[in-house]
Amino acid sequence: MSDPEILDAIDAAAVWLDIEGVLSVAEGELGGKPCLEVRVLGARADLPQELPNEFQGYPVAVIENETPISAQDD
Repeated sequence: MSDPEILDAIDAAAVWLDIEGVLSVAEGELGGKPCLEVRVLGARADLPQELPNEFQGYPVAVIENETPISAQDD
C-alpha cells in the first residue's frame, strides 16, 4: 500500500505532465526507498524545462524512453 504523502507528491507533480516530453509521473523505488518516477521521451537534457532532483522530500528518478508509451490491447 502506498504512503499517502507520496501520493500527495505525485498529485502535485502531475503538473509536470504539461511539460513537452514528460510521459508519466508515478511512484517508484530508488535504493529501496520510495521516489517519484518520471518517464520522459528522449533525453532529460532535451526537456524544455528542468525537473528537480528532489520534490516534497522524495528523490526524482527520471527514466528516458526512446519511444512514446502506449496502452497495450488485451
